[in-house]
Amino acid sequence: MDTGMPADVFSNEPVMPKIPIKPNNAIPVTIGIIIILGSLLVLVIGAGELYTHQNERTDEYYESLASGFNQVGIETNASEVREWDQAYQDVNYHLWMGMATLLPGVGLLASGIMLCMRRRLGVWVGVGAAGFYVLVGVILNTVWASSIENDVGISMETPFATAELAIGIICSLVCLLLPFIPLFVAAGNSALLPRQETGSEEE
Repeated sequence: MDTGMPADVFSNEPVMPKIPIKPNNAIPVTIGIIIILGSLLVLVIGAGELYTHQNERTDEYYESLASGFNQVGIETNASEVREWDQAYQDVNYHLWMGMATLLPGVGLLASGIMLCMRRRLGVWVGVGAAGFYVLVGVILNTVWASSIENDVGISMETPFATAELAIGIICSLVCLLLPFIPLFVAAGNSALLPRQETGSEEE
């Protein structure tokens, strides 16, 4: 017999009420602050590369570099360091590295600010900036730098430099994953603007 009523009215199965997800504004704001702090570090690294590019090269400068390399176990002298450094200068390595670091640094800063404002766009800006930094950093620090040293026949690679590169890549991957956290956590996703249809409560 057709009663005109929905079939689930006569069902014996319990119906669980849909519980709205309350937005937690602290999640995107906290992630935004962490990304801002990370972006400042990236910007400092980029500025350091540009400083290295334009820094005046003197005999004292190369003597100081050679002394530093000798202290970490690389036997070299100022003349060899000059030749090694000139190979990087000839291709404007530090200039390109500085620019390739500053750009994602600005992107990460913008992402952090947008997340502090709970803007959903900040997630994708952060992912794009961090992804660019990881990709370019790996290419410049490994492929291009190794190619330059192979061409000149002089390598100043130290275990400390290798560890520093590994730490840099790990930190970059963390920065790549951080913006996703507000999306993965329901309360954080609900706090982002514009809101998605997630059954969240409006403020």
